[in-house]
Amino acid sequence: MGEILNESVGQITTKTLSDVEPTAFCSSTIILNPEHLREVVEEPLIPACEILYQKNIETADSSANNKDIRSGGDARICINWDSLSEENRKIVEGLGLEPVPFNNFQVVILQEPIEEKTTVQELSNKFTEKANMFLLQEPKWIPSFTMDDLRKEYGYSESDESTPEDFEQDYYDQESKRFYLSEDHYRKVKEWEDSQVK
Repeated sequence: MGEILNESVGQITTKTLSDVEPTAFCSSTIILNPEHLREVVEEPLIPACEILYQKNIETADSSANNKDIRSGGDARICINWDSLSEENRKIVEGLGLEPVPFNNFQVVILQEPIEEKTTVQELSNKFTEKANMFLLQEPKWIPSFTMDDLRKEYGYSESDESTPEDFEQDYYDQESKRFYLSEDHYRKVKEWEDSQVK
């Protein structure tokens, strides 16, 4: 009795939030790909954040761990309001939520109350239900850079003759002549652009 099926691993588990340690996710973290997401997002929130990532919605911050229980806080996922599509903003408004300041932009906070006996699966199900409400959108939050952008960033002169290979960015697209923080970022942008071609 009381056992909960964790479908992602096909095992029976009664793991509670008290067993979940904080990860290294911080407000300056930009999720680069699904593997990176699973490294920085805590276990109860991974399925929901994966759904949001697949829909091109940025998770700007998240937390669901035993420290949140001790501090009397809620479990939360902060999504980037500034880059949300109009359709997704209407969904947020339908949930009765409003954007709040976060660093140099605004976020919407999806949250759930927690306690020591809250199970990982229970919390995961609640946030997954919220994430499934949102729609696929343009990935406006994904940054990209030109050679000139990087020359300015590194303080190079206008006469600098460096090539893309001289910069330690993760991915360079020859066609658009732009750098991306990861190949997966490029893929998401490209897939969206291709989907908009009539």
